[in-house]
Formats: sequence, structure tokens, C-alpha cells
Amino acid sequence: MPLSLFVNSPSRRSLLAGFGGRTSCLVSRKLEPDTVAAISDKAKQEGTTVQGALMAALMKAIAKQRNLPFPIRLTFGSAVNLRGQLIPPVGEDIGLFATIGTSINTVFKRTGLWTLARRARRSLVWAIGRKEALIFPIFFQTAAWLLYLFGASRLGATLYIRYLYWTIPPAIGLSNIGRVQIDAGAGVLTVRELGFYATADAALQHFAVFTATVEDRMTLNFSFLEPVYYRETIEEVADLMIDTLTAMAGGLPQREMRESLVKQTVRN
Repeated sequence: MPLSLFVNSPSRRSLLAGFGGRTSCLVSRKLEPDTVAAISDKAKQEGTTVQGALMAALMKAIAKQRNLPFPIRLTFGSAVNLRGQLIPPVGEDIGLFATIGTSINTVFKRTGLWTLARRARRSLVWAIGRKEALIFPIFFQTAAWLLYLFGASRLGATLYIRYLYWTIPPAIGLSNIGRVQIDAGAGVLTVRELGFYATADAALQHFAVFTATVEDRMTLNFSFLEPVYYRETIEEVADLMIDTLTAMAGGLPQREMRESLVKQTVRN
């Protein structure tokens, strides 16, 4: 049986429940401009990218949330443009099959954050070079045949969700569109933050993070399905990721900042 990404996850029975009981949910966080700039500069110095830093921070957050005594392996899907590797050429309507690069990463407790960021980026580059990401259409084509044979009836939906549950392990998605070049001012109005997200496939055990930066402020949207994941679990992972990114930027994690402020208040 596929392993859950997190502790405190719902039971297997709830994971295999029908589509009707699943709800698309969103948890949002942000990084201030000075932190975003520091991460970008540090990533260049460390020989990686902001994408690598985001992947590393998210994997470390999940590892901390699970708190296991041994290394964990995580399947990671990153949004990249693979259309140029398909013959014949395809357009925008192909969607997922040509925009996800999949890599498998091992997270050790003692692995440094920037070391993990470099490894994460390398694993993604290697996966794209080996065209491993293009295996996903095979899984989904088989799933489509199940729906074709049995229709969208209760039986068809059950077979579809069970097939994807057993063949595709729980995975993380990350889509970082980077800096959005828009006119942030519109008269008396100013766009201070900009975010986006896509809902997860109702049959999968995935959750994804979508990031965008406008006016040097980064918004991170965590997309997931209930009851596949609990909201409090995703909020915990989101806070851990923000703390990790803050530490990578050379700042004090938010949790420690809150504790420090409490101590100062008590002293005063």
C-alpha cells in the first residue's frame, strides 16, 4: 500500500472513498521582499536556483513533520516545459503530460539545506534528460480506458480511484512561475500580492505548492484535498517550509521570532 506523505493522515478507507466526499482546499503563506531577495542571492552563490531552494525547503518541512529516525524518499513533480521533447510538436492543450518533470529525492536528517537544494535541482535535470516524466501518460491512458469501459458510474469511479491509488505513490508538486512582470499600480490601487493554484486530481494523493512573485513579495499557495490530507497538517507543513526558507535566507525562523518576542514581552 502506498505510504502517506505525513503523519496524522486519514485512514486507507477514507482515501479510497468516492469523489463526492473530497473537497479542494487552499492554505496560503507569503515571504517578504527582503527574504525573497536573500534566497535568490544565496541560491546563486550556492550553485543552484530558487526552484532548488523551494524544493529543498518543502522536502525538509515534510521530513520534520514526519519526524522519522530514518531517511525518507519523496516523489517530486516540478512544473517545467517538456513540449519541445515531444514528436510531433504539441500545443498548450496537452497540459500535465508535457509540463511535469518528476524526480525522486532522498532526505537525510543531517543533509544541509543548500546541499539538498543542489541535489534536488540535479535530480530534476537528470529526470528531464532521461525523459522519465513522459511515462505518466501511460498511467493516465490506462485510467482513461477504465472510465471508457465502465463509464462515470459509481463502479467506474471506484475502479479509477483505486487504480491510481495503487499505481501512483503520494507525491509533491511544485509550480514556481517566478517573478510576474505586471504593472502593479493602477491609479490609487496597488497589487501587493499575487497568487495562483490548481486543484489536485480527485483520485490522487498529491498535494502541491504554487508560488509567484510580484513586487518582490512571494506568495505560496498549498493546494490539497480533504479528507486525503487534514488542513492542520498542511498548515503545519506550510509553516515549517516558511521557517526553513527564512533560515536559508539567513534570517530567524518565524517560530523562533515569535518565541523571542514572547520572551522580550515577558522581560518588559
